[in-house]
Amino acid sequence: MTDESIVLVWYMMSRRSREEAAYQKSFRRRLRREIRRYEWNRMVRMRYYITLDCLKDSEMESWVDRGTDKNFLTMTSL
Repeated sequence: MTDESIVLVWYMMSRRSREEAAYQKSFRRRLRREIRRYEWNRMVRMRYYITLDCLKDSEMESWVDRGTDKNFLTMTSL
């Protein structure tokens, strides 16, 4: 092999290594973004179910039949 071909092979290997490193960095970034999106959706669903379980049926609330809204704000604002 000549000196030029050795330099060319070395250059191509280093270029490929940089491209692979950039691809891996991009892939990790996209993966973290997808994990954050999934976790956000999961937390929103959990919050909804927790809120739903804390609230009574509206027919059982005091403000429906007696007209008072005692603890209405504290129950609805978690």
